[in-house]
Amino acid sequence: MASSLVIELVKQAWKIVEEGLKHERTAQDLGKTGDEVSPMFAEIVELAKRLDLPARQIESLQDIMKQMGEAHLKYSKIQCWDCCCAPCYKAELDKADKAIKDFISYRLSLQTAWATMEILCHIETTTSDQASSHRKPAFKIDRETLIFPELPIEGLNSLLMQNLRSCLLKDDGDKVFNLTGFAGSGKTTLAIQLCVDQQIQGFFNGNVHFKSVGPKIESSGEQLASELRERKGLLVLDNVEPGSEDLVEQCWKQIPSDSKILVISRVVLPGLGSPVAMTPLGEEDAVILLRHFVRPIGTASCNLPDRRILLQVVECCGGSPMAIKMIGRDLRGKPSEFWRQYLRKWSPSQGLSILDTHKKFFDHLHQSLQDSEEYKAISDFFMDLCLFPRYQIIPVSALLDMWVELYNQDEDGIDAMNVVHSLTAMNLADRVVQTREGGSSSDAEDDVDNQFLTQHSILRDLASRYSKEQAGEFERKRLIIETNGNDIPRSECFPQQPLRGIDAFLSVLKASILQRRVAARILSITPDQNDTPELRSIIQGAEAQVLVLNLCTHEYRLPEVIKEMKNLRVLIVINNGLRSTQFGNLKLLGFLKALKRIRLQNVSVPCLWEMKNLRKLSLYACEVNPAFENSSMKISEAMPNLVELKMEDSPDLVELPAGFCDIVSLKKLSIVKCRCFTTLRQEIRKLRNLEFLRISYCHNFKEMPESVSELQSLTFLDISHCRTLGKLPDDIGNLQSLTDFYMSDCLKTDDLPSSIMNLTRLQKVICDENTYRFWEVVKISIDFDLEVKTAIGMP
Repeated sequence: MASSLVIELVKQAWKIVEEGLKHERTAQDLGKTGDEVSPMFAEIVELAKRLDLPARQIESLQDIMKQMGEAHLKYSKIQCWDCCCAPCYKAELDKADKAIKDFISYRLSLQTAWATMEILCHIETTTSDQASSHRKPAFKIDRETLIFPELPIEGLNSLLMQNLRSCLLKDDGDKVFNLTGFAGSGKTTLAIQLCVDQQIQGFFNGNVHFKSVGPKIESSGEQLASELRERKGLLVLDNVEPGSEDLVEQCWKQIPSDSKILVISRVVLPGLGSPVAMTPLGEEDAVILLRHFVRPIGTASCNLPDRRILLQVVECCGGSPMAIKMIGRDLRGKPSEFWRQYLRKWSPSQGLSILDTHKKFFDHLHQSLQDSEEYKAISDFFMDLCLFPRYQIIPVSALLDMWVELYNQDEDGIDAMNVVHSLTAMNLADRVVQTREGGSSSDAEDDVDNQFLTQHSILRDLASRYSKEQAGEFERKRLIIETNGNDIPRSECFPQQPLRGIDAFLSVLKASILQRRVAARILSITPDQNDTPELRSIIQGAEAQVLVLNLCTHEYRLPEVIKEMKNLRVLIVINNGLRSTQFGNLKLLGFLKALKRIRLQNVSVPCLWEMKNLRKLSLYACEVNPAFENSSMKISEAMPNLVELKMEDSPDLVELPAGFCDIVSLKKLSIVKCRCFTTLRQEIRKLRNLEFLRISYCHNFKEMPESVSELQSLTFLDISHCRTLGKLPDDIGNLQSLTDFYMSDCLKTDDLPSSIMNLTRLQKVICDENTYRFWEVVKISIDFDLEVKTAIGMP
């Protein structure tokens, strides 16, 4: 019995000794755990404070850290005289270890889940009373509307975001901003990034509200502005559609004067503050965004192809955030060979675009347009933009010539400019106003020749695709033919045929359509060779009304198919090459009895041709002297019904050929930026129907002939920026029909004849500061309304 008791005591004693021997290892494990989690706990506490989480949650985190530290400090070290206490110490260490594990496993996990849900559902801001723990949600995020729910700020048009942030952070200045962009450009995502921006939150004291309006407006302006009524704040109204301007105005009337409103819409809303247009992502932002989407989920990094391939991919995406998102997801985790395969699809040899390879992207853009009532009115004009090469600026003057004949617009360009403004308001194109050297922005805005359009490559592909969908098998409104050297000749008929060389293309085309040719109302041809007579095998020219030739060669001969174009009204030739194109085979134009408008750019015209019904001739950067000097045909006989003549930036024009003065039908004469131009002939008196005369930016033009005073039909005279012009005709006052007179940067007050006081019908004068005072005196002295402006604004 006694021996059994001793044995049992020995066993219990050994268990205690065993527990004591485990003490050191337990202490080491707890110390290691503490070293690992303490910095994390410290960061969690700091983030909890910044997120303004309840005090009890921060205190619980701090209590756990404190208990763990005290236990490790008190029980981890054992002195030799305390060895018998080792089991007790180990128990305390186990207790501390269990406490921290329980906290991490249960309480912290639940709190993390709660905090995540809270942040996803409500972006909360502090109130003006920083001591208060009551929190009120600033706005809700509908994550389905976001293109990028977790996007790095650097990848979302960082420059535009900085500029818009700066505007919102100004106490003075504009109070309402209209952020616009085409579908998928990232407007909503950018706006939400601004809403949660620390500087924006601080500037508005956390009073930032985000509301989606949408097509079905269920709230009044008073309700939308209710949360900003008492103190300064920022109200963001997303998805605002045309027709909602009154709603925004109601909001503006309800909020404090130091508050601001950011309106987000796909269309520019006139009258709603300062428009801010989304722009394509820059190269660096696009690469950052692509890296973000190609990285596999749950990984910190991934192996990517070299930067050259990344740049090629983002270039094909055209800086479109949505395109980059879709391509990035397709390329996620894929090897570099897969990337190269993608790039090959978009190469000129394949002729595909992202709209062809990603139907979902096309459907998104397509739906955004189909839902717009504004688009229906300008759909044809939008599709006409694809007649010009991608990445090239489109002259509005060329569009005007087309649209006058195709859609019966007015010849003054009022209708055309309204269409241009509609296209830019819908973000389907961007308008560029080019100011001539020495000129001003006001000069440029008044002249259609200074207006150009640029178009995103994806939007051009969209316009081209829409045009193809309207096409029949052999009849269509637009036919676009592009031949790319040794690569594939492409056309709307067979855009994806893997052929090489024009002969192979034609043979397959003939076999495919049984010798039938395609008839189109509008033709756009981008050749790469000097002569393309084979086009006769493709095109049935009888239906053509507009022909656009996009050149890039040193020589070009008109194709023989021109003879068939009996209904051709407009010929537009644009050379985008560096050197002037030698234009040949012009005799074919004599077959075009219906031709009314010709626009040539950067070509050399070797001779004149007979065009009895031509009404408008526009020559931009063209060499014209050979045609005017060496032709045996008289100008007045070649173009007897010419109404408008424009010559701009001609390198060899010295004087106006006398033959033009014999065309009595001429109403508009414009000679601009012709540096060698010196003389306007006395015979100009013959132009008794001339209403518009512009001789501007001709720096060697020295004298206006006296016979100009005999032009009794003249209503518009522009001699701006002719710095060598010495004086005006003494009898300039005889121009009794003159209503508009532009004379900035050319004459001084002493150079103005006294007869100028006789211009009793004058309504508008644009001058410079040197003559502004003189015209103000004239305005006071005469008894009629006169508007006097300087080219750079009123002094």
